[in-house]
Parts: sequence; C-alpha cells; structure tokens
Amino acid sequence: EWTGDRPWSGSMRDLVIFNKALDIENARRMLKLPELALTNNEGLQAYYPLTGGSPYLDVTGKQPDLIWQEGGETRSEDGGVRFDGQNWLATGSTISDLFEEFEETSQFSVRLSVSTPELEQFGPARLLSISEDPFFRNFMFGQEKNDLIVRFRSPLTGDNGITPQFLFPDFFTSSAPTDFVVIYDGLAIDLVDARSSAVRSIELVPGVAFYAWLQDL
Repeated sequence: EWTGDRPWSGSMRDLVIFNKALDIENARRMLKLPELALTNNEGLQAYYPLTGGSPYLDVTGKQPDLIWQEGGETRSEDGGVRFDGQNWLATGSTISDLFEEFEETSQFSVRLSVSTPELEQFGPARLLSISEDPFFRNFMFGQEKNDLIVRFRSPLTGDNGITPQFLFPDFFTSSAPTDFVVIYDGLAIDLVDARSSAVRSIELVPGVAFYAWLQDL
C-alpha cells in the first residue's frame, strides 16, 4: 500500500495500464512484446518498463516517476525490480488524472510480469495498489498464497473494493516469471495468462450483487 502496509516480496517488470478493455488478441501480443503498447496506444495511460536504475519513468510521460521507499533500490536477475518486503515503489505525486480516465470509460487493462519466491504470502500482499491506506482504494492486485486477488472501487464493491473482491485461484504456482493481462470491460473480468491458451473470466451478472455478501468471487 501507499502506507507501506501489506508488503509483497518478489520481482516485477513491464507495468502497462490502459483505460480501455483490450481485445484478447492484442492482450496476447502485448504479453510477448509489452513495448507494442506504445504503437497500439489508444487508451494507454502508463508504461513503466521497471528496468535500469531508479527513478522509474512512465515512458508515455503521463504519470509521475516511481521512487523507492524505505529499504532502497534492488534489482532482479532479469533486469526488473526486486522487492524484499521492506521496500516498495511509489509515485512522487498523486495520479488523480488516471482515475478520472477510468471513471470516464469504466474499463481498464493492466499488463504485468511478476515472479514470487514465496507462495505463502498473504494479506493480500500488494503487487500493485492505488490507495489512500489499507481501507480506501481505487485499485489493487495482490497475492493471497496461490491466488491472484483483484480489487477495484465501484458502486458494487464499495470504497475498499472487497464486497466482492475477485479471486483467480491457483495463479501463483512457482517462482518462475509470470506474464499476464487483467481486462475489465464493465461486464466481466478476464485474465489472460502467458502460461495458458485459455482465458479465465468472471462475469458480473446481476446476481453478483447478492452473491457478493456470501463469499469472494
């Protein structure tokens, strides 16, 4: 979190954010070549390669630099950044413009590459969070042991994005790098994973509003 709560350990690179729902074909191409985001850039809001030294720049020029907090700079073997649970990256200023874009479209797509050495992390441990603190957020990806958790603020999910939160089970299965895209088009959440030819989907049918009170989806 912005406050340093719920830390995550692992390596990360190639964070790409769109304010629109990518089609599956484009998402798969971007899994192989994230830099394609710069040429197929309608709705592109941020691209942080997360390579080299800090500060880490958004190459679109739209969002603030990411700056190390607490423990300082570490790098992974593949040239990305490595987090040890004591350090994290945060923007030096707010990114309210980004969420104004999300509110306008009610869609998003996020591409990320991660590897985790610890499959028992929980909290959920925050991979990516745009939040005020652990209880008020716009958006979050997290690791809950083997599961990938997605939260985002909406009239359905509330200020913390947890009624319901969305869960993709058995996502973290090894420490090998995992490239994936999460796509939300207002009606469903799709997970496109480079390790599989299948797309995993959660449809937000009308019954979700009732079912959300019973358990995570």
